[in-house]
Amino acid sequence: MNLHSLGRKVKSLRKVNELTQEELAEKAGITRAALNAIENGRAKPRTSNLYRMAKVFNVKIADFFEVVPDMAEVRFRCKKCKTKKQMDTREELLNKVKMWLNNFCVLEKLMKKQPEFDFDINQAKLKSPKEIAASARHKLGLSETEPINDICGLVESKGIKLFLFNENDDNLSGISLIHKGKYPAIAVNVNNEISVERQIFTVAHELGHIYMHRESFNVNEVLEIEKQEAEADRFGSYFLMPEKAFIAKLQENKGLHWVHSVLDIKRYFKVSYKTVLRRLIDMRLTDSNAYRVFAVQYKAIYGHDLKNHYEPHKLDRVDFMEVRLIGLVRDAIEKEIITVSRAAEILGISLQDMRERGKYWSPPDGEEKNISQ
Repeated sequence: MNLHSLGRKVKSLRKVNELTQEELAEKAGITRAALNAIENGRAKPRTSNLYRMAKVFNVKIADFFEVVPDMAEVRFRCKKCKTKKQMDTREELLNKVKMWLNNFCVLEKLMKKQPEFDFDINQAKLKSPKEIAASARHKLGLSETEPINDICGLVESKGIKLFLFNENDDNLSGISLIHKGKYPAIAVNVNNEISVERQIFTVAHELGHIYMHRESFNVNEVLEIEKQEAEADRFGSYFLMPEKAFIAKLQENKGLHWVHSVLDIKRYFKVSYKTVLRRLIDMRLTDSNAYRVFAVQYKAIYGHDLKNHYEPHKLDRVDFMEVRLIGLVRDAIEKEIITVSRAAEILGISLQDMRERGKYWSPPDGEEKNISQ
């Protein structure tokens, strides 16, 4: 019996059912101290306690022993993951992502909708992240010039699964995984302190790792490799802003104040202003002073500084939304393949939130939908 896995499952079910520790302890007839020890993996629960908690949650005792799947192909590296607390956070988040990905794949199998991602882009013949990005765009059905208006929809339609998590640590920006050698996934931190532009870039960055650095996908490796991070950044830049399209926008904007040109380009490609400035520096159209000069001139024009990660003319949450999993969940509920409580667990939300969400799905007749199973 893995006490930590069991504890995580108890805690997950408690949260799905919107119960505090005190409320669950009272309903199950156990002490809060005993429940706290169980949830934190410090104590082996009695069978009688498991039975009573299972009754509260309306699950089988066997459901408590759902094992976190073993996934070796994981890339989750962090510059500052050095303290025990940081490592514990990494482990907890990684287990959450693993369970989500396993549930996603199981649901796809139940629904008979399990696309396989095509990793082959003739990488051996390509010399640089820029060339690999161009090849990846072609493989994903993009032209040399079109912007990516919906990166979530794009990668999900090609078989990459997206997991959006909220962690109050901007050092934890993204994770990439490959399940059973053929089902890739990207997890992105969508904390409010991280701009949507950066979240979009994280998807492109992690996609670069999936294409270029698969040999480095090792769950036990923690520290970043600077060369690979730089390559993934360059891939991400050219994946989102292909050279031909970028030059065309520069030419189109030649009559604008350069600050307005940068803002127009960032909005067009859905990237940060710093990503645009970085490209101008790489093209030797300016130098590293561009960041300082842009900040000064932006404030002179708009009356706002760029401190504290402020992103000018930023994108909104609706510009970055994953939709495939919730779509599968709805289909599975309506076909009675899964219960609403199981759906809530898959989505990581409470049972009440799941029922509320179901009310506002739009059925063909336009009436409100009520789900309560």
